[in-house]
Amino acid sequence: MRSASATVVCQSQMEASVVDRLSSGRWLKQQVPRYSPQTDGKKIRVVDLFCGAGGMTLGVIECLLHYKLNPTIEFATDQDSDAIAVYNSNFHNIAGDIMQDDITRHVSGVLGRKEPTKSEKELLTKMASVEVLLAGPPCQGHSDLNNHTRRLDERNLLYLRAVRFAKLVSPKVILIENVRTVTLDRNGVVQTGRRRLEELGYQVQESVVNAASLGLPQLRKRHLLLATKKRIPELKFDLPTRLPPLSAFIGDLLNEEPVSSDDLFRTASKLSRENLARAEFLLANDLFDLPNEHRPSCHRDKEHSYVSMYGRLSWEKPAQTITSGFGSPGQGRYIHPVFPRVITPHEAARIQGFPDYFTFDRVRTRSKLQTVIGNAVPPVLSAAVLEHAIRNGAL
Repeated sequence: MRSASATVVCQSQMEASVVDRLSSGRWLKQQVPRYSPQTDGKKIRVVDLFCGAGGMTLGVIECLLHYKLNPTIEFATDQDSDAIAVYNSNFHNIAGDIMQDDITRHVSGVLGRKEPTKSEKELLTKMASVEVLLAGPPCQGHSDLNNHTRRLDERNLLYLRAVRFAKLVSPKVILIENVRTVTLDRNGVVQTGRRRLEELGYQVQESVVNAASLGLPQLRKRHLLLATKKRIPELKFDLPTRLPPLSAFIGDLLNEEPVSSDDLFRTASKLSRENLARAEFLLANDLFDLPNEHRPSCHRDKEHSYVSMYGRLSWEKPAQTITSGFGSPGQGRYIHPVFPRVITPHEAARIQGFPDYFTFDRVRTRSKLQTVIGNAVPPVLSAAVLEHAIRNGAL
């Protein structure tokens, strides 16, 4: 049951949206974190499975603080050691048990099992209770960019780990994020997960949300599954009439200089001679799509649908989905609007919605840095969903 004070706070702040703040250039340029360990306010315990760099955790923390609630990370885990390093470096001041072990060691995949396994009992002894469960299972097996194991990738079944975890700890709010094509999985992980959660008494709703509808300059569509103990209105975010322009988010980084000779975060990956020529051609002719005669031979001989590849970004429009390939023009529309280069990791992080105080400095290679940023969940996404749940009394 929600406390009276929490109810009053929610009602008094109905006009002040955390989404507006987290998608503003002013917030993204902040150098100092706003959050700190809390002693006041109703404690909300959070678990983040497949936490990655911590985008969903950050969004939830900001949302809870916005509503004068006290966020506490009970448990977070991921299989990517670089992502865990980033997570730990950003959330070390918040009480929590950050586990680096393989999630499959802790959460049984046997959804029908009634009793906890030995490893599950180990895990449950570390937690008192959980109000919010977050999960961003691996999406590579569902992605249309995966031409090898798409729809049948064994990693797809990890989606159901979150459902099993929910059965064990019975959180009030559950958010599972993935690519929109997750619903096409041959094993029906979303359909199975939804059915199991409904059997546990949850109201479950699904939605496909575009990051641009939340104010980010990125056309990133993601499938969300929201489960709540209390029945709440449908989750829906419509695209605005004017999409967020890229210039408002990275325009101030035009003259940014690296802080050292090995600064990966503020420098772009080096282009090959051929790709540099392509980038220079686009800028010289004020083009955004590379003509066929300037593309690799595999793109010239037949019609293709890869128009964005080798493309240039526009200041006035959102970027395409930021992926781990943003360091290569051959992976998508990642050439800078003004310079003959691809965007830097710093620019990519801004487009993903990470503020400047969020540090990625523990990642030591460019490819790993691009993977951690490209695979991250924009913080504003989890903040928007949790705000919807809070305003409708789900916490």
